[in-house]
Order: sequence, then structure tokens, then C-alpha cells
Amino acid sequence: MRELANGPAVSIITPAYNTERYLAETVRTVLAQSFPDFELLIVDDGSTDGTLALARTLAAQDERVHVISADRNEGQPVARNTAMRQARGRFFALLDSDDGWTQDYLAEQLAVFREFNDVGVVTANAINVGGALDGKPFWPVTSGTERLTLLDILRQEDSICIMSVFRREVFETIGGFDPKWKGNEDYHFWVRAALAGFQILRNAKPLGLYRRRPDSESADDLRMLRGAIGVFNEIEMMCAGRPVERAATRRQLTAFRKRLILTEIRESVRRHRLLHLLQPPPGSLLSRVFGIVSSVWLTPLLWAYELRRPRRV
Repeated sequence: MRELANGPAVSIITPAYNTERYLAETVRTVLAQSFPDFELLIVDDGSTDGTLALARTLAAQDERVHVISADRNEGQPVARNTAMRQARGRFFALLDSDDGWTQDYLAEQLAVFREFNDVGVVTANAINVGGALDGKPFWPVTSGTERLTLLDILRQEDSICIMSVFRREVFETIGGFDPKWKGNEDYHFWVRAALAGFQILRNAKPLGLYRRRPDSESADDLRMLRGAIGVFNEIEMMCAGRPVERAATRRQLTAFRKRLILTEIRESVRRHRLLHLLQPPPGSLLSRVFGIVSSVWLTPLLWAYELRRPRRV
């Protein structure tokens, strides 16, 4: 790990894989920050487009931007860990290479740390960019702060946004992101932080720009759902001796398994060109019937599914 002497206040962790189309705008929002004491670590994760060349061009224009090049694509968890091992800042700020920040993102997040000096993680709200939620906030409440307990995080899987800043001590205590949970590694990281005793605070003010892309990892519903089930299975073991949290984890497991079954059914039907039967017009009679049938039959369907494929996830 690099020495902290004369290091910046914040190390910005930005993995990049084939995001040539978005990277320049992401970096622009970083360089426009009203809080200037940072380093931006861009890890090119084996891109096959012009991402690496663009990153190097951007780095040549500002000495605070540094580029790390990976030999092959290993995924965001590995790329983030690579950057954090080389980071010199007292705080780490996560920023994906297709997202962005408002001008006062760092200033306002660090102000929260000054106000709540016992907090280890501050997560901010964001405005969705693209997709069905374009222009809407990640969380509906857009003002105030709230402390999040481990139980809060377990009950609401999107209680923490990727627009987060955390103290260096979090990484030094719990380690980096687990590559095993690629696509779900951030949630796994926050749960581990909470279990380690770090206080997590939610800043409801929208300070980030969260891009929703149909080709992104998070848009793959089946993979994300299967990953979430795997993560919650592991979390259940982590919560041994915590009956309330373990019960919340089991409820989430049941909910995600149901969602997985419905998603697999829809995907199967789509492949057979019958998707319109499962996506009738909202409010139509067929839509209401499908809602009733799915709610009544989903539990026995889940039971049958688990019997048929006991080692599925």
C-alpha cells in the first residue's frame, strides 16, 4: 500500500471496462469538484475499445489523474481492490466510469464526516440517468441524513448507493471487495463493514448521477438475482448469533428466490415468443389475473423448484 505522507484527502476509485463513450464526462465531473484535494485512480480492466488510451490522455491533462492498466479483464471487484491498494487518501470515494458527480459532491460528503466524526461510511443519493427511472432520484426522500443499522441494510438491499465515501480504515479492517460476488460485491462489502462495527450514514441529498445502461452488469436480472441469493446465503452464516438479523436475511432469501423464479419464467416465455402474455397492458384484466395467480401459486412453485434443483444457487 502506498505511503500516506503528503497524500490527498480523497482517493477516487474508478474501474473502467469498455466505457470509452462515458469516461471523459465522468472525469469532467471529478475535475469540476469544488473540493480539489483528491487523486483519481482509473483502473482500466483489460478494455478492448479505446478506454485505456482515453484514460491516459485525460491523465496527461491533470496530475491528479492516474491510470493503472490491468493485463486482462477481471471485473470491478478486482479493479477496485487494485486501486485501493495503491490509494494514498484518508478517504476512498467510489465512482464508476459511466457515472458522475455534482460539483459539490466531495465537499458535501466530507462535511457530513466532519459533522458525524464516528461515521465510517457516508452514502449519497443520486439522480438516475437513462432507463425507465431517468431523472428520478435513487431514493425518493431527497433531504436529511439517517444512520443505517445492519438490520436496515438487510431489510432494504438498496439502502446504500454506490455513490459512497468511506474512511480508509474500513478497507484496512475488512479488506477489499470479494471477487466471488462480482456484480453484488458492493452490497457484500457494506454488510461486512456494518458487521465490523462501522457506522453507516445515508445522505439523502442527490449528489451523484447514476447511469442505467441496458448493457451494464447490473442490467442482467438473472445474474444479479442469483448473485444476490449467493450473497444472502453467506450473510446468513455471518449473522450467526444475531437472530433478528438472521431472520431478516432469510426473508430476503425467500423474496429473491421468488423473484428469480418469476424472472426465469418470463425469460423462458420470452424465448418462446410469448412474452406478451406475461406483460399485458397495466391495469388490464389479464394483468390483474396474472398478479393474482402469481401471488397464490408462487409459494408452491418455489417449493417445487427447490426440490427439482436443490443445488441451483
